Amino acid sequence: METKSLENIAVKEIAAGANEAFSDYIIPMPVTEESLTYIIARDSVDLKMSAGVFDDGKLVALILTGMGERDGVKTAYNAMTGVIPSHRNRRLVYQMYDFMVPKLKAAGVKRGALEFIGGNEKAQKAYTRVGYKTARIFQKYTGALDVKTAAHGFTARELKTCDWDKMKSFWSRPPIWQDSQHAVENVRGKMAVVGVFDGEKLIGYTAFNPVTKRFAQYAVDKNYRRKGAATTLFKHVQDNYCKDIAVIFAQDTNAIENAFLKKIGLKEDKMLHEMTIEFK
Repeated sequence: METKSLENIAVKEIAAGANEAFSDYIIPMPVTEESLTYIIARDSVDLKMSAGVFDDGKLVALILTGMGERDGVKTAYNAMTGVIPSHRNRRLVYQMYDFMVPKLKAAGVKRGALEFIGGNEKAQKAYTRVGYKTARIFQKYTGALDVKTAAHGFTARELKTCDWDKMKSFWSRPPIWQDSQHAVENVRGKMAVVGVFDGEKLIGYTAFNPVTKRFAQYAVDKNYRRKGAATTLFKHVQDNYCKDIAVIFAQDTNAIENAFLKKIGLKEDKMLHEMTIEFK
């Protein structure tokens, strides 16, 4: 078997390998050429820094690597890891990391990051053996919005441009890589960003993909929390964009955030574990 970068591998071939790798995944995860192209763009994937294992020319394992900065540190993000069922238990994940890490270090990367869905013990064990440690845990929510009325005094409308300095000032915590500012901007044409206002003052927002119904970000100015601003925001989303939410996250330690998502009709799903590793 040969391990090499995915630089010269067609997206169609990578998608086929990913589909076979995820055929028995804990959560159904069909991968099309279109959806993979979206992931590559959103997560700043660099195929030169990604890896695949090939058996007689067939892609049997892969890691997609996103490149960027996080907290001022050059970081490599594991956007996707997969091994087809027939080639598991052969230490192919470690083999790919052995191939990638020297290249990442040579490129000045100091940190690695990834996420995995809770309950996937094999993934957790593999990443821990590589050297990753849990950094944060998020509660995933899904379901249908059920917001009865908007709060009086606030209005909501789509934002054509994003004032990120102001919007980030609303955050209680930075989002995961695939929901970050750069991720939203990378696929801005596919995203809707809706703001909630007190008069003409922006006091909160949410960024989401109306087609996939994945909500990347939502935040409200701390001075307007528990006053109906977020309720108005999601009432507007419910009435004008989509009622169903496929994915939205709350950090497990944030009781207010979790209580609000339940209040607007969403249900707890699986946990998401964010892990990091320092490359020395």
